[in-house]
Formats: sequence, C-alpha cells, structure tokens
Amino acid sequence: MLPPTRQTEPYQPHPTTKMSQLASLTELQKPLSKKIIAQLKRAAPADAWTIWCNHLSQRKKIIPLSQLLPNSKCPLHWSVDLSLQRDETIAFIEKLTDQIPGEKNGETINDLLQRWSVMDDADIFNSTDAMQCVSTAWTLPALSQSIKPDLWWSIIDRLVTVAADTLQLDVKKQPLAANLLGGELPLALAYLFPELKSTAELSHSAIEFLSEALVEMLDGEGMPESCHLPRFGPLLGCWTRCRAIMQQCKDLSWTSEAENQYLWLLTQAVRLSRSNGGFAFCPSDHPDSDRNLLLTAVKKFGNASDLKAAKLLVGQNASKSDRAIETSA
Repeated sequence: MLPPTRQTEPYQPHPTTKMSQLASLTELQKPLSKKIIAQLKRAAPADAWTIWCNHLSQRKKIIPLSQLLPNSKCPLHWSVDLSLQRDETIAFIEKLTDQIPGEKNGETINDLLQRWSVMDDADIFNSTDAMQCVSTAWTLPALSQSIKPDLWWSIIDRLVTVAADTLQLDVKKQPLAANLLGGELPLALAYLFPELKSTAELSHSAIEFLSEALVEMLDGEGMPESCHLPRFGPLLGCWTRCRAIMQQCKDLSWTSEAENQYLWLLTQAVRLSRSNGGFAFCPSDHPDSDRNLLLTAVKKFGNASDLKAAKLLVGQNASKSDRAIETSA
C-alpha cells in the first residue's frame, strides 16, 4: 500500500530574514568546515546564500552526473519511460541541464521550477513525474547559481519529503517509480549534499531499498522477471546512475549480493540488446539512447567479455559518440 501523501501548499516567496530560512545551522555538518559554518552564523542572509553557493561550486569530491558517467550523452534520458510523456520529460530535463536563464517566448528556470514545486505530491507516483524529481535533484547544485534562494531551499525540502515518504513503494506494482523515488532520489540527495543532515540521513534507507530491490526483481543471474522487461532500459539506467555514485563515494554502497546481481544484469543487457539499439521486449523508438546506456554501463562497470560483445553487437550502427567510447577503451 502506498504511504499517505500530503497536499503541497503553493509556493510563496518569503523575505529571507535569517539563516534558518536557508538551512538551519543545526542541520549543517561535515564536510562543511567549521570556518564556513562560523561565516554562515555571522553573515547576513544574502551573504550567507552567496557563501553557500560558493561552497557548492568549489567542492572537489562531489562531481556532477556528467562527470560520474563521462562517456554518456545524457544519462538522465536513459530512464524516461517510453510509455509516458517522454517528450515533455526530456524537455524538462534539457531545460534544467542547459541552465537556460530565460527565454523571450518561454518560461524561465525560476518559472519552471516554481510551477513544478506546487505539484501535488500524489502526482509523483507515476514514473514521469518521478523522473522529474530525480532530474531536479541531480541539477540542484548547478541550479543554486541561477534560481532564487527561497525557491532553491523549498525544492530541496520538498525532495527530501518526497524521498522519505516513498521509500516503501512496491517495486512489483510500480517498479520504475519505486526505484527512482525510493532508491535513486534519496541516494542522489545524500551524495550531492552530505553537508545537510536531512539529506545525508537518507543514505541508509536508499541503500537498503536498492539492495533489496535488485535481489527481489532479478532472478539470481541478473535477469528481471518478465513483467519488468518492458522497462529494462529505464531500470538499468537508474541502477547505473546509482552505481556511479557508489564508485565515487564508497560509503554509499549496496550489498555484495546486490552488486553481484548488477554485474549479472550487465551481462543480460548485452544478451537482450538488439544490433540496431534497444533491448528485447522493450519499446525501441529511441535506440540511440539505449545503445549509449549499454556501452556506457558495460565499459564503466562490466567485464572485458561483456564489453567486447557489446562493441561487436552495437558498434556497427553506433553513433559518433558511441564510437568514441569504443576507441577510448
């Protein structure tokens, strides 16, 4: 049974009169240095936001998704469910990742996210809106440079609430939405913002959820149950982004049993791949994205045999970007 949801109040900008409206000082922790915490305590609200944004932009260990998976075209596209509003979701992702400050005949990033922030939480239980939550989380560090502070903090608060409320989603009934919201979203927030207790504390439940999901949804040799095969690509994309976090941050790792299932999953991905892109039993309207997913995941985390087989299978019809992956191996 799905957990109860709450009706989100419309976003109303408030004047920032103290640091607690940015983030409670009691919520700040390492790796934020004592020096920066002291600066935040003394700073005026506008100056505190500038200090926070500078900190986010100067971090060395927390790198964006594009650098975690450097050979990928756009790893967030991998999990856009083909059966739902794919074009709408991709447009949302691209506007976030392109960081378009404003358009003459369109909405600004602030407008887009303000509209998104008032969406009823009940709407997120489909995989389209779940993917928008995940995409927003991944782009939050960069968004700090382009959106208003009150809106930025309201978004991160909402994502934390969503992640906490959806950890018990049933992977059998809603396999993709459950893994996006119960696994990747809290894991990404914990990875991206270890300085905040509210996000860092999500790591344990995210790891537990993902560890159980892989074992439950795969058959012991990485093959999903037949009911999950239509979403094989989006699920592989979700788990591959999670695995990239784990490679960067060893404290955020699933169990050895889940890792074994993921490695087997890569082998099954090669076996299920079509020579022209896409996976068997899945819609193949956008094979380039699936081809890029396969080559990126197997090159990054698979074994030499799987990589060789993947190159032979999809290399002939690979795009220039994918061929670059092959020649760099």
